[in-house]
Amino acid sequence: MVERLSEGPASVSELGRPLDMTLAAVLQHVQVLELSGLVRTQKIGRIRTCSINPAALRSAEEWIAERRSLWERRLDRLGDYLADSHQEDRQVTKRSVNHTTFVIECTYPAQQARVFAAWASWDAKGVWMDDPDYKSDGTEGEFDFRVGGYERFSGLTPEGTTYRYDARYYDIVPDQRIVYSYEMYAGEDRMSVSLATVEIVADGEGTRLTYTEQGAFLDGIDTPEARQGGTEWMLDNLGKYLAAQTAS
Repeated sequence: MVERLSEGPASVSELGRPLDMTLAAVLQHVQVLELSGLVRTQKIGRIRTCSINPAALRSAEEWIAERRSLWERRLDRLGDYLADSHQEDRQVTKRSVNHTTFVIECTYPAQQARVFAAWASWDAKGVWMDDPDYKSDGTEGEFDFRVGGYERFSGLTPEGTTYRYDARYYDIVPDQRIVYSYEMYAGEDRMSVSLATVEIVADGEGTRLTYTEQGAFLDGIDTPEARQGGTEWMLDNLGKYLAAQTAS
């Protein structure tokens, strides 16, 4: 109706002609528009003529313009904020995931039970997993060697950065198999999430151990090559520990 009246005055019947409405319904709509101040009506004889009230439209136009200006400024500020945040994200961290699997096989001069026991003992692991270049941060570790149990410890890297190891055991078959997952953190940043499987089988008079790790290395903080090298060093140290135990 307002669109029709913007073309010029019209009677109530003319307003209702293109609409699928009764004349009474058209009158109700006209009354609402008249009460809002958008439309003026004038009755001459039996004809009621309707026309637009320009002053009311100007007020509405001014209000809409104010709201538009306000929201344009707000959206401009939001755009600036998002652009700055995006630039900061690009500068701070380049997100990435490097998936890898590596397998290490070792043969030890010890029976299966002794190899398994070296993984099941907190004191034993404190010897063969110890790297003198990594220092204690003064916190106590946690070791609960059972299905569902956790192993946790932390310390300081040679560069002085804090690191944290957080593992959970999912499958333990005495003298045969250990399956666990573990996360590694550098400071507060998670640098990897891994699933590790240790398989222990008899090999002549000794034992063959197969270590398999499937890892997701995050944001380039650590690399699969460095992790594999560190694990090879650790398993070689296990061999020295078992040899020393056998000699004693």
